[in-house]
Parts: sequence; structure tokens; C-alpha cells
Amino acid sequence: MNIAICDDEAYYVNDIFKRLMTYKETNDDVSLYVDSFYDSRELMNSIMKKDYDLVYLDIELNDGNGINIAQMIHNIQPECMIIFITSHMNYFNQSFLVNAFQYMKKPVKEQFFISELERAMKRLEDTSRSFVFHTTVGKVSVGAIGSWSPKGLLKI
Repeated sequence: MNIAICDDEAYYVNDIFKRLMTYKETNDDVSLYVDSFYDSRELMNSIMKKDYDLVYLDIELNDGNGINIAQMIHNIQPECMIIFITSHMNYFNQSFLVNAFQYMKKPVKEQFFISELERAMKRLEDTSRSFVFHTTVGKVSVGAIGSWSPKGLLKI
């Protein structure tokens, strides 16, 4: 999973990074690749070059508003999940307008952080599944729409 962290406060960038690395170290089957940014310009430059599955984003940055930045991210990478981590609850309703995956108030409780990381990983796994069918003309690969269940494909 490719993850970006963007906050203008180094403490929070480092805190999120440490939490992610600790999770990765205690879960051998998890692949996390994390990039850290301290302003939105650096983040957006990277978004133009690299695909991210998840972005942890502050709302009030020195050089921009996280709601606007989230919209720009989704214009470039529509499937990217965004988790706002902020001290400001007054943007909560606006976060729905940019399809935020989650909205967390600082300081974030560890269990909540982990449960939402795992939920994001599950969503990525569910949406990136594909199936290979062997046919008379060769193999055909089809991406899943929805989630797999023992009863078949659940359409979302």
C-alpha cells in the first residue's frame, strides 16, 4: 500500500509515520510504502508522479486548505482514500463533499488509527481484486466491481 502523510507540523508527520512502521513491523504480511510531506505543494508534486492508495492529510496547512487539496488529489487519483487528521472539527461536514475515507481528531487514539488503517487496507484489497478466466482464446483477466463473498460478487 502506497501511503502519503501531509501535515505542516513535524510532530504529527513523525507520529503517523512511526505508527505505520510499528504496524508494518508487527505484521509481516503487510507492505507499506510511506512518503512524508510538510506542505501541500510537495504532496501535489508527488501525486502527479506516483499513485497513492491512502493519504493522511491535515486540514489547515500553512500553504493551503486540506479540503481543497483533497479535491485536487481526487481529480488526479479518484480512487485514493483520504483520511483527514486534524484539530479542527468545523470542517467535518465539508469532508463528505470530497469523499473522505475518515475524519480523525488530533490526538488520535491508537486503536482507532489501527482499525481505520486496516479498514483502508481491506477496501484496497477488495477493490483491486481481479479474476483470470481460461478460455479457448487464452486467459482473460477481469477486475472486480464490488466485494467478493462466498455467495459471489456483491455489487456496490
